[in-house]
Amino acid sequence: MRIVLFASLLICSSAQAGDFALGIGMSVFDKQPNGIWYQKGLPETWENRSPSATIRYDFNRDFSIGYQYTGHVTSHALVKTNESYYWNNLPYPLSDLHGSGRSEGFFASGRYGDAFYLTYGAMVYRSTWDVYFPDHYNDITGTRTSENIHHKPNWRIMPMGGVGYRKGDYSFEMNALPVRCFGDEYPAIYQNYALNLSILKRF
Repeated sequence: MRIVLFASLLICSSAQAGDFALGIGMSVFDKQPNGIWYQKGLPETWENRSPSATIRYDFNRDFSIGYQYTGHVTSHALVKTNESYYWNNLPYPLSDLHGSGRSEGFFASGRYGDAFYLTYGAMVYRSTWDVYFPDHYNDITGTRTSENIHHKPNWRIMPMGGVGYRKGDYSFEMNALPVRCFGDEYPAIYQNYALNLSILKRF
């Protein structure tokens, strides 16, 4: 799919008077409620800020298509793998949980306004999430084993939008980008939308 987009961008660049834009930025991801890959009150950390990257083709000042690497999230937590013990505040051996995921996609977006403007559009994206337990505790056998959980992602189309400011060849944009995991019963520790702040330069 990335090859198709790249070929389309090359065709567009030779056929129309447009410009490429490259951007770097930072995404901030929103956290799921308590109990989804962490348990409040037990030790846990997560990195919800990530560098982002954008490559975009601007047909004109008001319409673009492109690719967005929204970012990467990691987490670590000590959890009670039998959740009933956690919710009832009962003693239970703790297990390590390591989570990792990323989100990326392709978008078509418009802009309304002059120097200050609104952005709007749609993004075809996918988000991943993998969990590794090096010492998953089984209360039936009383043993510990390693366990991997892999989310099976699929592509979804969702709206995106935000605000921006442009001056010359530079643009500063703050957008809400979809990142929610779809595909199976395993959600990511992050949810819904990530807030992305990017600086873009047209060439």
